[in-house]
Amino acid sequence: MPTDRTPPRQRVDTVPAGAAVTALLDRLGRIPSQRRDFRIGEREALSRYGLAPTLLHPLLELGFPARTEDGAYSYDAADLVNLSLQLRRGALSRALTRFWPRALSALTGPGPAGYRVGHQAACPEPDRPGHNACEFTVLTPEGERTVQRPVRADPGPVLETELWLRTDWPDLPPPMAGVVAEVADLEFMWLPRSLRWDTAFMRRTGLADCMGVSRLLVEEARARGLPARTAYGLVVAPPYATHHYWAEAGVGGDWVPLDPLMIKAMLGWGVLDHREWHPARSLGGMLCRLAADRTPVVTHDGVPCASSYPTRGLTPTPAQDTGAHHSGAPDDNKEDRA
Repeated sequence: MPTDRTPPRQRVDTVPAGAAVTALLDRLGRIPSQRRDFRIGEREALSRYGLAPTLLHPLLELGFPARTEDGAYSYDAADLVNLSLQLRRGALSRALTRFWPRALSALTGPGPAGYRVGHQAACPEPDRPGHNACEFTVLTPEGERTVQRPVRADPGPVLETELWLRTDWPDLPPPMAGVVAEVADLEFMWLPRSLRWDTAFMRRTGLADCMGVSRLLVEEARARGLPARTAYGLVVAPPYATHHYWAEAGVGGDWVPLDPLMIKAMLGWGVLDHREWHPARSLGGMLCRLAADRTPVVTHDGVPCASSYPTRGLTPTPAQDTGAHHSGAPDDNKEDRA
């Protein structure tokens, strides 16, 4: 029968210590154990998150959540994400502490930010009898695009899109800036799947991630009569774009993309310049809106399929003036018109 316990004490020289880890364990303690899903084994914890057993076991003695069965330890994915971010380990940590800040720091000019994004996917059933051709559908800012290709096509993107994202976003009016400041008081934490949209939990514990804070910011704005909507799409930050949620505030006819919690987290990690960035500043130069909520970006014969998005930056030409192209999807929240 599985039990929650810790391994015997052992000497390990790589165990992190200090106030930061103690604070992380305190925040993890605010998450009810029954909302966790202990399904990540130690091999996957190392391969996906860069967290070795010699590092994890001593942390269990300090209160890091885990479950053991027949001597094998398993962990919740969200807990491992939070630890990997704290210790700067794993692919997600590289994206949030290196690639995203680098993309934001490049948003210095008055013109749009340009990117070429590949939509990489492979046939999920290449050996199905009689299956010789695939139909992929890719969601882009202009709508869906369908691509036909052989089952065993040469490696390469199903589709490449060129994006020019606006960078000259207006400042928020004081009432909306006040809402952002309140939301930015929350602490960034990767939450278990069952809590990611639970705004009551976020208000009660002060913990939130980008999914839930997008909804919370919209709730708080609308409660004050301010136009706001949720957004789902891609964070376009070379070398890879990735799925993301954020909020958008209606300002003078524009929908201004906002993610105050992520900016606050990156400022806290010391990877953004405090002189240039603050939670109310828009990240719109690297956010490509595709829909109001989670929507499959790539499907294979109508079924969502795994995909990745190799991305590189483009140099603007005179044709890409101070206007922006592909900065958002068609207005699918007509009741929220700015």
